Formats: sequence, structure tokens, C-alpha cells
Amino acid sequence: MSHKFTGKFITLPEYSDIKPVNVFHRQLQKYEIPKTGVPENLHVLYRAEFRAEKPKKTVIYITADDYYKLYINGRYVSQGPAPAFSFKYYYNELDITDYIKPGRNVIAVHTLYQGLINRVWVSGDGRLGLIFDIESGGEIICCSDKNVKCAVHDGFSVLSVTGYATQFMERYDSRSNKVGFERIDYDCSDWSNAAECIYSDHVLVPQPSRQLVFETIKPKTTKRSGKTIKVDFGGCYVGYLNLEAAGNPGDRIVIRCAQELNADGSIRYQLRANCKYEEDWLLSGDIDTLDQFDYKSFRYAEITLPDGAEIKDISLTARHYPFEEYRKCKSDDPVLQRIWNLCSHSLEYGVQEVIQDCMEREKGQYLGDGCFTSCTYAVLTGDLAIMEKLIDNAFDTAFINAGLMTCFPCSFMQEIAEYVLMLPHLLLAHTTLSGSADFASGYYDKMASALDYYRDNYERDDLLLYDLDKWCVVDWPDNCRDGYAFNLSEGRIAEGTHSVINAYYVGAVKAMNRLA
Repeated sequence: MSHKFTGKFITLPEYSDIKPVNVFHRQLQKYEIPKTGVPENLHVLYRAEFRAEKPKKTVIYITADDYYKLYINGRYVSQGPAPAFSFKYYYNELDITDYIKPGRNVIAVHTLYQGLINRVWVSGDGRLGLIFDIESGGEIICCSDKNVKCAVHDGFSVLSVTGYATQFMERYDSRSNKVGFERIDYDCSDWSNAAECIYSDHVLVPQPSRQLVFETIKPKTTKRSGKTIKVDFGGCYVGYLNLEAAGNPGDRIVIRCAQELNADGSIRYQLRANCKYEEDWLLSGDIDTLDQFDYKSFRYAEITLPDGAEIKDISLTARHYPFEEYRKCKSDDPVLQRIWNLCSHSLEYGVQEVIQDCMEREKGQYLGDGCFTSCTYAVLTGDLAIMEKLIDNAFDTAFINAGLMTCFPCSFMQEIAEYVLMLPHLLLAHTTLSGSADFASGYYDKMASALDYYRDNYERDDLLLYDLDKWCVVDWPDNCRDGYAFNLSEGRIAEGTHSVINAYYVGAVKAMNRLA
């Protein structure tokens, strides 16, 4: 049952009257997304005080557009939500009883409106802000309203954009007076009062998947050479580099992260995946803690210090979807065991709020990649929730194109022909893994409608598909076609008929017959 919010979506007063713009269109459609007037990489902080007189079960219902990190009484609680469309926007329900004390309490929230058109979030549409209700003993004791204080966090500035316009590489300035905003004793009296988002059109629903979990990973090795410290965490993780450092005010520390080493032993911070992981950090003159809001996928870190600066502590916070492996491999073959361990590690630490095709370049939930990953994840853990969310998200894209989109929920529009035709097989896999056809049957008509779109728009009298205006990724990249002449390049109509797409089409129809 959905929670009915008392609180409202709130934001900075200067952005409260921003009207959302449409970012959705067919991939080949010429469409210029209107400007919103909201700056990119907008970090907004919120604080409010509330009283809790008696120890009672206390729950917060919370979400933000695009993303939030929540603190209660100075302690980190959680973050979210999973990416979603505004007409089915996820909120999180969190038990914060253990964070509450009798008397005065403080909620502090760090939100990000990224503003880029990419595969990560439905951003760039002008929808931003925060909404929450804190419920204790069945009563709302605090909610998002005009009494909440808010301010821009000016400690974050953009150095570059990396990946496929995926994320900002940032400079974090510990001299900002917003550092430590989450502390109970922080003074926010000069902040503005929040304003209600006048044109908010979010339809809020409970997030159907679980919250992320976090682990602290200590370095396997740490080596210093002159002013440079090289750290190896022993494996690739998705998360945040944690540093504690001291130095002079304005001292600049250069931070580079990588997944592998170059031949000379230096870290390869220009990743194969088109990401350049290079950022910096300005010190305050006190003992400072690095705060990086967005995550990266890395194993190695290289920290270059100015004269007089020193690193006090180094660790990595790994983030991932909950992973309880109940199918394991114990093999006498060491190579097979290493392969299993690598695959298991990749699933455990790779799956985030969504199943991504890549944790650095795209950070997007692709349908085709998700079909494989969600199946293996379900086989290893028995958890079908992340697969079910993937399926539901896929059918949510029908409002853009009845033949469905293939990366979602996000503001980057892409259509891959064969990915949609894999969906019937994923529904079949769900029935096998769950032992029930109930879930799949609920999507049968929607899947049939998507296949009807393929039939009505691409099928001819010989029952084959022709002239698709959807890309076929099996032909990617171009330099691996081995002289194959059929042009299925992205961004054009593929004139003619293609054997691979038709094989997928026949397979999809057969799978639907099995589901019927």
C-alpha cells in the first residue's frame, strides 16, 4: 500500500516555479530538448529539526529528484531512489528508530540534480527537489514544507564530464562553509526557507527493490613514491574513495582512480570505457574528510600531495544491491573456481539500484544486458525483485514508443531491436525460477502489444521484418563485422531484412506461445 504524503516536493525558492520539460522522443526523431533554467550539477542541502518525545518506532518516507543522501542526527542513514519515471516515481521507506533520540533531532539531506541527458537518471527535465514524511507512533512528526531550510552546497565544482555524459568529475573544496552541514550543531540560520515545487507532477509509489548496502574496503597495498601514494584495493568495486588529510588552506590534492595498471605500473586513469577518472580536493587547513557524492568503478587510486600535506586515512566504501549467495561453486579445478569467483564478485559488487550494462561509462539499465544479469543474479541469490523491476521498467517505456525503448528509466533515448525481442524469454525465465506463471501472465498483454507493434510496422507478407528504425546491437562495433555488408548502423533506418533480427522475432513469438 502506498504512503500518502503530508509533505510536499520542496526546493530552493528560485527554482520552485520551474515547469518540467519533455525529454522523451523516438531515437531517430529530431527533437531539441528545451532548456529548463536549472543549472547542471546542482547540489542542494536541506535541514530541519523535529522533536521525538518517547522512543517509538520511527519511519521516514523519502525521495528526491534526482537523488538524495540522508543523515539523521549527524549519522548517515541511506540514499536513493532508484531511477524512475515521474508517473511512477519511487520513494523509500526507512526505519530510522535507532537514529532517533528523545527531544531535539535533526534531519539533513544532500540532494543532486545532475541535469545531464544520459542513461543514469531521468534528468535534464527540470524536475528537482525533495519530499519526506517522518512518522513516529503512527503520527507525522516532521515533513518537507516551507519550514525546512535549504542552500546550495558550493563545495562542489565541475572539472569535466566523463563517460557518455555520464557523470561530473568534481573539485571538492573543504573550505566551503557547507562542509559538515549534517552535524547536529551546524548553524543553518542564514539559509533560505524551502519553497514548494509549484509544478511537481510526481506520482509516488514504493520502490519495489531493496536499499543498497555498503561495505568499507581497506587497501590491500599502499605504496608511496615521493609525493604520490598508490593504493590497490585488491579488486574492482563500485563506490567512493574515502580520504582523511591535513595540510595548508587551499592545498590541492590530485586524485586519480583506475581499474587496471599500465605496462609501466602506473594507474590507467583514462579507462578503456571512455572515462577519465581525475579529480581534485582543496584542503581547509584543518583535518579534512573527502566527500564525493557520485560513485565510480575502480580498484586503484593514485593520490598526489602538495608539499606539507599528509594523508591520515584511506579506504573505499563499496556500494551494491544486497547479495546473499545461496548457490556456490566448490571445484577442484582452480581455473574454474577463479572464473566462478570473478563472476560472483562481479554480480555482488556490480548490481546497483538498477542492473547496469557498465558501472562507469553508461551506468544505464539496458534491457538486453539486464536479461542476462538478472537471470544469473536470481540463480545465485534466489532474489527476483531486481528482475521484476527491470521487466516493469521496460514496459513503462511504452508511452514513448509502443515497440518499447531499451535503456530506462532515463532521459537518453535509445532503441535496440533485438533487446525487446528478448523480453518474452525473460518472462519465461521468471516462471521457471519462481515456479509460478502469475507474475509473467500479468505482462502478457503488454508483451503482445509490443510484438504487435513490430508486426504492424515492420512485417511484410512473407512474415519477415524489414526496414527497422531500431538499431541492432549485434552488429556493433562497426570494425568487428568482418566484411558483413548489411548496414545496421545506429542512427538510420536499416533497409532490407536481416536474419539475426528475424531469428529473434521468431524466437519471441515462440516464447509467447509457450507463455500463453
